[in-house]
Amino acid sequence: MDEVAGMAQAISAAHYQEVVDDHMNNSNWSKMIQIADSLCGKWKKAQEGFSTTKLAFEQLIDSLEPVMIDEWTNQERVAMCAVLNWGLQ
Repeated sequence: MDEVAGMAQAISAAHYQEVVDDHMNNSNWSKMIQIADSLCGKWKKAQEGFSTTKLAFEQLIDSLEPVMIDEWTNQERVAMCAVLNWGLQ
């Protein structure tokens, strides 16, 4: 918006609105075009993170007693239900 503000000081209200609308449309279009590259980069980072943490997670699971895993799984289930039910209220 700062780019438009100085240029739009001496124009009519209708022309000002048109200039601002065009500027915002161009800004939103640019964001929409760039989001694909951004998402691809984030996907690659997520895949790398998964591959590096998978081994550590498997080692953690192997070192735990099944009773603890069941308890944590139930705690997660209760927490997720609470979050989902909270969103419906």
